[in-house]
Amino acid sequence: MMFGVATGQSLRALASLPVSQTEGVTLHFVADYFCRAHNDKHLRPLLAHFAYEFTLHHESCRMDLVGLALLCARGMQGSPLTSVPTLREHFEALHKEYLTMAPSLATDIRYAISASTVVAHSIVNMTQAYGKTRIAA
Repeated sequence: MMFGVATGQSLRALASLPVSQTEGVTLHFVADYFCRAHNDKHLRPLLAHFAYEFTLHHESCRMDLVGLALLCARGMQGSPLTSVPTLREHFEALHKEYLTMAPSLATDIRYAISASTVVAHSIVNMTQAYGKTRIAA
């Protein structure tokens, strides 16, 4: 479960980073959540994991990632996720759907971009909605 993996120490370290770095680290974890190398026990050995992610990177270089992110953002219009519980619910449903899909590099990339777009959009929405106060947890 993505939302239960951070330790208190790792959260404190993350909180000490500039906002842009914190968002980058967060989006990296989001993308990993929708990557077969992080969901398939056969890809857990380090060499298999690196080989898969290397291939994934090269496949993503051939795709229109910006266009894919824009499509995802357009699809989110009118349904903002403005609290951590609604975001968590959305992610658990999306991850469950992802795990039922036939494994492929393209599936990993599409889901990672979609999920990352949702998180980035939600961060902006929650920041605007709650300002500098604590985001609804």
